[in-house]
This record gives sequence, structure tokens and C-alpha cells, in this order.
Amino acid sequence: VVAIFNVGQSAELAVNHEMQTIADEDTDFTGAALTVDYGVGNVYGAVKEISVDSGPDKGQEFSQYAVGIDYEIESDWKIWAEVANFDGDDAGDEAHDSLMGFGTEYKF
Repeated sequence: VVAIFNVGQSAELAVNHEMQTIADEDTDFTGAALTVDYGVGNVYGAVKEISVDSGPDKGQEFSQYAVGIDYEIESDWKIWAEVANFDGDDAGDEAHDSLMGFGTEYKF
């Protein structure tokens, strides 16, 4: 289930809830995302909670988030930066659970 709402003139909020069953393991996914247009680009972020309800991993919970910003240089050209944390299974090696990216996008 997903719902998307306009928040004022320049923001959009999305919320969702999903249920998944694979190999007798039930998992719930609940999340929210917000995008705000600041004129020459967007600031955006998302958060997701994952809860394992049954099966061998019952009781495990994970939190994931991502935030980013982009800046429009020209009408079809922008630069962006993003950071994310996936709170994965490998608790001893946090580097594999995180992401940081910088880039550019040109549409033609």
C-alpha cells in the first residue's frame, strides 16, 4: 500500500507498507520519503523500517535511510550527492552497509 501527498507547493510525501512471505518467513516493510523542491534542485530523503515476523530470523529489525540533494546547472544537466545507511546483516563491517555517492546527470 502506498500513499503520496503534496505538501504545499514544493514538497511531496510518500508513505508505504508492504508485507512479504518468502520460504515461510514473513517480513514487514514500512517507509516514508520526502522530496522538497528548493528552486534550483531538490532535497530528498527516505527512511524504511524492516521487521521479520516469523521464520528463523524472527524478531530481527533493521532501519534504513537515505538523504540527498541535487542542483540543476542547466535545464537537462544536474549534479547530485547522496548518503545512505542500510543497517544490513553484517554488523561487524559497517562499510558494507553504507553508501555515499556524488555524480552528474545529463539528459539528451
